Amino acid sequence: MELIPRIGRISAPMEAEMTVDDLTHIIIGSAYRVHNTLGPGFLEKVYENALRIELKKAGFRVKQQEPISVIYEAKSSESIALICGSTSGLWSN
Repeated sequence: MELIPRIGRISAPMEAEMTVDDLTHIIIGSAYRVHNTLGPGFLEKVYENALRIELKKAGFRVKQQEPISVIYEAKSSESIALICGSTSGLWSN
């Protein structure tokens, strides 16, 4: 298993290093809590905000809708970066 040194943790209440499996467990568990609490039918932004709250409670620093650079057909595209930026909210820094 690959070890990841305290990825984006604000504090280290757990062990000093997390495995990819540990990180995955926290993120998926947070997503399930959001889904089980809110249920279906809300706009995506509601779930995104709730997931941000859950991840912060878990000790992560979270940025939402953070643009990322994407190269498509050898060109950097601002519009593609904005579309892809919605998925980067799940990554912590």
